[in-house]
Amino acid sequence: YFLFILAQVLIGIGAAALFTIGTSYLDDIVHPQYVSIHLGIFYACAVVGPAVGYGLGGAFLSIYVDPWKTTDLEPTDPGWVGAWWICFIFSGTLSLLISVPFLMFPRLLSDNDIVMEARRKEMAKTY
Repeated sequence: YFLFILAQVLIGIGAAALFTIGTSYLDDIVHPQYVSIHLGIFYACAVVGPAVGYGLGGAFLSIYVDPWKTTDLEPTDPGWVGAWWICFIFSGTLSLLISVPFLMFPRLLSDNDIVMEARRKEMAKTY
């Protein structure tokens, strides 16, 4: 039980940085006109991602835990253990592949001056 609580705390620590720093980073680098669409995509992925994960987890549980071993057990048998570990390998590999292009982003994008000027103009408006 303690291990599950510890895992949830670590997930919370990791997600807190993603949703606070990630949101402000998007707000800083994207033109003010397009911030809402980028944030919408960001939060939609945060909602759809776990749903896809549960779906894949359920699909991989219909595969026996040792895919290279033949067994007489059926998925409805109480002794059946599904291949729960395949999702971790799949998502870890996918995360590594997706992270490579993100690591190539510069600290400031080339149109940062244009974005900052648009922000100054937006803040200077009087309503």
